[in-house]
Amino acid sequence: EELCGWMGEERVLEEMFERNSHVEVFRSAEGVVRFISGSGTPPLQKRLVDLLWTVSTGAHPSLQSAAHALLLIIAREGRGPHVLDDLLGRIEALGPAGLCKETAGHLMQVSVSMMNLLESAKDGARFDGMRLLFRSVLAEGAFSAEVHDVCQTTLHMLVHWDCSSGIQHELFAACLSNLKTHTSPLPSILLMDAFQMQNPVVGKRKSEEGFETFGACTVEHLLAVFLEDTDHFARSRRSDTEQLPTPRTLSTPRTSSSSSSIARIDDATATRRRLEFLSTVLRASNLVLTPAQTDQLWAAGETLAVAPCQCDQVVVQWFRTQVQVGRLLPLAPHLLSLVAKLDTAALATDEALQLFRVCFSATDNSDAWLDGQRRHGVARLWEVSLSADPYAGVSTSAGEFLREVLSRDHESFLETCLGHLQAAAAALRAETGESGGVGDRRL
Repeated sequence: EELCGWMGEERVLEEMFERNSHVEVFRSAEGVVRFISGSGTPPLQKRLVDLLWTVSTGAHPSLQSAAHALLLIIAREGRGPHVLDDLLGRIEALGPAGLCKETAGHLMQVSVSMMNLLESAKDGARFDGMRLLFRSVLAEGAFSAEVHDVCQTTLHMLVHWDCSSGIQHELFAACLSNLKTHTSPLPSILLMDAFQMQNPVVGKRKSEEGFETFGACTVEHLLAVFLEDTDHFARSRRSDTEQLPTPRTLSTPRTSSSSSSIARIDDATATRRRLEFLSTVLRASNLVLTPAQTDQLWAAGETLAVAPCQCDQVVVQWFRTQVQVGRLLPLAPHLLSLVAKLDTAALATDEALQLFRVCFSATDNSDAWLDGQRRHGVARLWEVSLSADPYAGVSTSAGEFLREVLSRDHESFLETCLGHLQAAAAALRAETGESGGVGDRRL
C-alpha cells in the first residue's frame, strides 16, 4: 500500500505510459502491471487502466498492440472486482461496432476472471461479462466473423461452466424470446443447444439426461415456438430469393446480407443447424412430432425449395434419418403420403427417393388405408422409373426399388404393371415417333 501510494504521488505510471510512451517501455512493464493488477490500490488500478486504454485507442499501431497486451494481463490477472468492472464498462461503451480482435480477447478474459473471482456474487456482477458476450453475439453484422467467433465460443464455453440456475434461466428465456420475435434466431438456437453440452464431470451430454429449459418453458412450448420460427425463416428466405435481380446458382450459394459469421452461413447450413437442434430436443425429451407439426416442418421445406443450396433436400434428408433411427418411425405412413404428393421432378431426387423408400418399407400394408397409400406410392415409383432422361440416374434407382416391391408384395400390385407399361410405351412412342427406339429399350 505504501509503494502504491508512492507510485501515485510520483506519477510513475504517467511517466511510463504517457510522457515517455515507447513500445520498449511497454514491453518492459509487465511486472509493474502484474503488481498493480494483483495488489494495487483501486485508485492506482483505475489510473493504470485509464492510461493503457487511452494508448490502445490511439493512432500508433505498435503502441496500440503493446497496450492491448498489458490490458490483457489486467483482464486475466486482475484481483479486484472494481478493476474488472472498470475494464468491462469500457468494452461495453465501445458498442458491438467497436469490438475488434483485441477488445474481444479482453472481454473473454474479463468474463472468465469475473466468474472465477466473484464466486459469491451469485447472479449479479459475476455474470456481467457473460451478459455482454450474449448481447455481442446477438449483434449480427456489427463486427467481423473472427470477433463474432471469439465471443460465441467463449459464451458457449461459459454457459455450462459452473453457472447458477439464475443466469441459465435468464439467458435461456432471452433466447426463447428471440425465437418468438424472430430476432437473431440462429445464435439463440446455437446457445440453447450449447446449454446441453457435455458435462465434464459425467462425460456425456446433459441432453442425454433430458432436455433442460431451466424453467423458462416446457419442452412442448419450445418445440412449438421453434417450428413457428422455422416457418418464418423459410418464408423470409423465399422472399429474399424471389427479390434477387438475377438467378443464383449452386456455385454462388446465397447468404444473408448481414456481415456477421452467423449471417455468412449459407441457407443450407443454417437449415441443417436448426434441424440438428430439433434432433437434440426430440432425442433428449423422447418426444415425437405430431402429424400437424410434421406438416408444418414439411411445408417449411417446400417453401425453401426455391432457395439455392438445396435447402429442401436438407429437410428431406433429416426426415429420412429420423425415420431410420426410429425417432419418427410412427410417422412413416404420414411421411409416405407427403412424399408421394411431390411432383415428379421433386420426387425424382436422391434424397426424396430415399425417404420414399425408407417410409414405404416401414409401413405395414395390412391396413386398408395404408394399402391404398402404398398403391399410390407404387404408381409414383412407375412415374419416376419411366421418367425422361433428365432423371435417368434416379429413375434407375426407382426401377430397382420397384422390382423389389413387386417381388415381395401383393400380387394385386403386379396387376397394375402392364397398365403402367402400356401408358408409358404410348407416351414414349408418341415422343419418338417410332417403335423399337430408345423408349422401347428403356421399357
